[in-house]
Amino acid sequence: FFVEGATSIVIASSDTSYILLGPSNLPYITKDNPNEHIRSASAVVAPDGDWTKVQTMDPVEKDLEGKLHFIQTFSFNFHGLDVVGVYTVPRDNMLADLDKKTTETAATSVIVNSTFCGIMLAALFCWGIRHLGRLYQAERAQQREAEKRVLKAAGAAITCRF
Repeated sequence: FFVEGATSIVIASSDTSYILLGPSNLPYITKDNPNEHIRSASAVVAPDGDWTKVQTMDPVEKDLEGKLHFIQTFSFNFHGLDVVGVYTVPRDNMLADLDKKTTETAATSVIVNSTFCGIMLAALFCWGIRHLGRLYQAERAQQREAEKRVLKAAGAAITCRF
């Protein structure tokens, strides 16, 4: 919608059902506008009602009528009229699929990462068990060798005569 900066009168709207003139054939100003969307967007753009202070701004995300909207303002000077344009787009129109895809991707990522971590932990556990088994076998082999040497030394000690 367009607002004449000096008077705060709404002079145009992209809403085809919007009626510019009130019952007394006078135009609506933004703060008394019957259109809830125009009133709520105006409260965000010009909270004090002074449209001469409104600057061109990049899109910002604000809550209008309980839904998130992107709001952007721009100056529109036409034949001596200083007009402020307010462009609003519901967030769902632009990013609904992105929000859904982001959630799906995050869930898939968590599942894949958890599965991979589980596999890695299982592999680490198997490697540890196998390594411990080899250490145990090596220890048993050393112990048997030591027992053989002791038996051999004991056998030699029995047959030894001085």
